[in-house]
Amino acid sequence: MPVDEDIAQLKRIDPADSIGDQLDPDCPEARALLARVAEQLGDDVPALSDRRFPRRLGLATAGMTAVAAAVLVLVLTPSTDRSPGVSEASAALHQLSLAARAHRESDPPLRAGEYYYQRSEGYGSPEKWISRDGSVAFTSPSLDRIERSGPRPFTGFGLQPGDGLTYEQMVDLPHNPDALFVHVKRASEFEIPPDAKPEEVAGIKAEEESQPLNERMFFAIYAFLIDNPVPADLRAPLYDVAARIEGVELLGEVRNHAGEHGLGIGMWRSGGPDDPDPPITEDGVAINQREDLIFDQKTGTIIGYRTVLNGKPKGQAFVETGIVDEIGERP
Repeated sequence: MPVDEDIAQLKRIDPADSIGDQLDPDCPEARALLARVAEQLGDDVPALSDRRFPRRLGLATAGMTAVAAAVLVLVLTPSTDRSPGVSEASAALHQLSLAARAHRESDPPLRAGEYYYQRSEGYGSPEKWISRDGSVAFTSPSLDRIERSGPRPFTGFGLQPGDGLTYEQMVDLPHNPDALFVHVKRASEFEIPPDAKPEEVAGIKAEEESQPLNERMFFAIYAFLIDNPVPADLRAPLYDVAARIEGVELLGEVRNHAGEHGLGIGMWRSGGPDDPDPPITEDGVAINQREDLIFDQKTGTIIGYRTVLNGKPKGQAFVETGIVDEIGERP
């Protein structure tokens, strides 16, 4: 099979649904990936370089997407021999994106009258029912009853930095990773108003310098994913966007607050092994703080998040999620 042609074809596919733009023709992993995909698709399917690819892999059959995700589990494991063009974290996030696409039918957007159910351990309420208008019903362990909060915007990146989103705006965000990357970047940048006074400009610039753009982008995605009922078809391109952000780290297998095993992806908020001058507390203790997301590798769902402060993790595990028809109902 002419593998180099296959790689060239992959590179022409929308990066929303492939890792073709990350593959090096001389990379053994790329050759192995393509060979395994072709083998898994069967002898009755023409060689990949000889068949017309869909414009987006997401429009291919669910079976092909699942095969690609399964192959990536084999190919994108941590390795010291990895091509320098592909970081382990980027490869893992692309894998998670494919997995999310393969399971998007089981995690669709909310329809009118439906609720996103979430049962968790750790931070926050044990159970939540979230509606399209942002109102939340939640269990209160201390009162042994379900409480309710009124409608609210969904947290995350809007058309301008700091804006909230309606559910309709959230699901209408760009699903192409290139366009979504631009959107997240724009929303994470600081804007100086034309009529800003010199001291205000200085304050904005100081705040901008205190946290680089790549960190603001990652933490915007981080907050967006853990705070909102984000459907699989939007999580997938968000993972692709995160794969392009410098400083994201692959942590390997970790456990969430409930003890479940998952794949950890994180970024240092302060300190870390590469920071020669971490913040110091009044007691003279260095502050090394990392924020982690924990994923189910098979489905691409988030099963928890945590803050690791000076080596001590604390967070929340998402034990069960699903879509239900009324408050109090469970999947």
